[in-house]
Amino acid sequence: MEVTRADAVERARTALQDHYGKDLHDDELGTVVVQEELVEEYPAAWLVPFASEHFIRTGDLNYALVPSVLLVPKDGSPAHYPPSAIPVVEYLENVASGRTQWLG
Repeated sequence: MEVTRADAVERARTALQDHYGKDLHDDELGTVVVQEELVEEYPAAWLVPFASEHFIRTGDLNYALVPSVLLVPKDGSPAHYPPSAIPVVEYLENVASGRTQWLG
């Protein structure tokens, strides 16, 4: 099953709901927004960014989320945060070459 862009956005939203609740709201940060217009496609996965509504509106780094992207594999594997110790592209290359498996 190939995961489409729309599927990836929905899977990312569902993963975020597991952390922030169904309404994607945090008392300190406000609403967490999936930034659909910034989704990036890679051969094996989608990179889906998200941010707090307050950060989007003001740019105030005190309201920035870290991490701020979810990786959604196109093969149907679970959405997950990519590792932060290496660039996302390197992680994707490692998975494609078989050096590592999807996290999560």
